[in-house]
Amino acid sequence: MSRCEPGRRRLILAALPAALPLPGCALFRSLRPPEPPGAPRTGPEPPRDVLERWRAIGKIALRAGEERLSASLDWRQTHERFRLRLSGPFGGGALQVEGRPGRVELTTASGERSAARTPEALLVEKLGWDLPASSLRYWITGRAHPGVTVRDWTLDDAGRLESLAQLGWSIGYGYPGDGPSDSLPERITLRGGRLTGRVVVRRWRTGPDA
Repeated sequence: MSRCEPGRRRLILAALPAALPLPGCALFRSLRPPEPPGAPRTGPEPPRDVLERWRAIGKIALRAGEERLSASLDWRQTHERFRLRLSGPFGGGALQVEGRPGRVELTTASGERSAARTPEALLVEKLGWDLPASSLRYWITGRAHPGVTVRDWTLDDAGRLESLAQLGWSIGYGYPGDGPSDSLPERITLRGGRLTGRVVVRRWRTGPDA
């Protein structure tokens, strides 16, 4: 059976409300563009310090052509473990993804569970999305993915990332203010192939309070 056979997808996506139209199975597959040719840029590196404990609450929207998906987002990261909850309006139709090294599990509102070794494999197998999920942990906090070539970047006057090109994706940032306490972005845009994503973070928590 094809991993995106319609009946199988309906079981996985039944948790999301009808008000949130989901993209077709093939639409989000293979959207990751190839690495551009040429040598990487040299010079001072963009921020790569890793935040080990944080929580981001806000909204996420994805668009590919005429297909769109939007949801509320609640992401908790504790070192290599994470819990990501996506839900529709008024908390309806939630999907939850929990991960640790070597295992990632997706749970629907009806309690159905699916597992894979990596978040990328799980998203492709169950939802047909080809997203750099492991890199999003760093990108959403305004950091480059450590150990991965950075093709281009710009910094603002406070040394924060304004833009980043990595793994064939372009990421842009907006911050709530200019002070040291405003080092985490409140707006993140991502573009790769035909896919555009936008994350708006209403509240950040870091450290033990996360």
